[in-house]
Amino acid sequence: MSRKKNRTDIRIFDEPCGSGKSSKLIDELQYVKEQGLKGCTLLVVPYLSEVERFQDVIGSNWLISPVDGKGRKIDQLIDAMGKGRNIITTHALYEQITKISHLLHKYDVIIDEVPTTTKQIPVYFGKVEFNELIKDNYIKVDSKTNLLTVTEGWQEIVAKYNRGDSKDKRIAKFITQVANTEVYKMNGTYCLMPLPEAFFTEPKHLVILTFMFRGTQLDHYMKKRGYKYKLYQSVESLAVFKRDMFRNIEFYPITSKAKTGFVALSGSDPKHRKTVGNFVVKAIKHYRSLGRKIEQSDILVGSHKDAWFGKSDPQSSRTSKVSDRTCFRKLTKLSGATYTPIITRGTNAYSDKTVLLMLGTENLNPNVAAFLGMDNTIAENDHRLSELIQLIYRTAIRKGQKIIFICPDDLIIALLKCFIGYERKQELHLRQSIEKAIRTNQM
Repeated sequence: MSRKKNRTDIRIFDEPCGSGKSSKLIDELQYVKEQGLKGCTLLVVPYLSEVERFQDVIGSNWLISPVDGKGRKIDQLIDAMGKGRNIITTHALYEQITKISHLLHKYDVIIDEVPTTTKQIPVYFGKVEFNELIKDNYIKVDSKTNLLTVTEGWQEIVAKYNRGDSKDKRIAKFITQVANTEVYKMNGTYCLMPLPEAFFTEPKHLVILTFMFRGTQLDHYMKKRGYKYKLYQSVESLAVFKRDMFRNIEFYPITSKAKTGFVALSGSDPKHRKTVGNFVVKAIKHYRSLGRKIEQSDILVGSHKDAWFGKSDPQSSRTSKVSDRTCFRKLTKLSGATYTPIITRGTNAYSDKTVLLMLGTENLNPNVAAFLGMDNTIAENDHRLSELIQLIYRTAIRKGQKIIFICPDDLIIALLKCFIGYERKQELHLRQSIEKAIRTNQM
């Protein structure tokens, strides 16, 4: 794996959710605009709604964005960067970085929320065909790093594959990705594509706005690659954040023995989904029996997609194994609640939700964890906690309101309580709960 020394000045501002990072950024960009300061800015935000938010305040003529109906967005981006325009776009940019890497040297890049560090590259053909590509010397695998490269032999045969049947075309598409990005063979035909090196080495400045960076995949990845950065944190703001979180979260006092990992909750066997579904029904009934009015419109559900939607919903994956009768939407009787993925960052769209149901545990794929050096308990739990707090702060708690947190998983509850100092006199008990959960919760 390359360890090119980054010449880019990388700064990471690690500030609590709801502390106004985006608002400060808007003020800074507004100042740059008003003062007519020179320099090119490339701002990358998680969602299209955030693109619109920034443009509404600063102006779409000064901070432009690729739009539909004017040709390919990547071509619009290349044209705008070539002209030195100030640009705002979404995280979808990352897969296109190699196409604009030659233009990044004159840009200050600002990232709102950490990007996805590595992703699976669909292969869509079998291990036999994959090995044949290696045997025929169309692709090579580095014996030390597992990095895939395309050989000159492929260039001589690529036209034949592009004219071939559907499998040939899938092979050609995959090898094109190998040619254009860093792709690593991890296990069989399972391949990973990390963020391109240009992201860290080409811009003049790279600023990342986030929270709990130490628990993210990006932190581990940057250390592995040897990229240097400066991390800015405030001990005082973190203490205030934990205090407010302590005051504003009400924990449902019961958990469940059900497994809550992806395999257990998204498989064809409904056993654990039914247990969790029954747990949720009882929890909502508990609060209503106390006279606590909980409407479905108040509820945000963090869950694995297939576990919530089942097979037939348009949002389900094509390979979903979950029957419609045993998906969480039916089992919990909460089809009117709002769904969001377990990993959700950088949106204010759910700030009216006062109840959060956490119906799943975020587990890194073992291949991804090994690739990033996160295949140990401490790293896995740091990652879970980081993503959990991001999810919690999509709700009304970001506005200082109280929320109810309902989760069947002992480990998740213990990690969160330890973080905010809940029940300090029982810290030993909490540590024991975490250790027990790790031993017994097979995710």
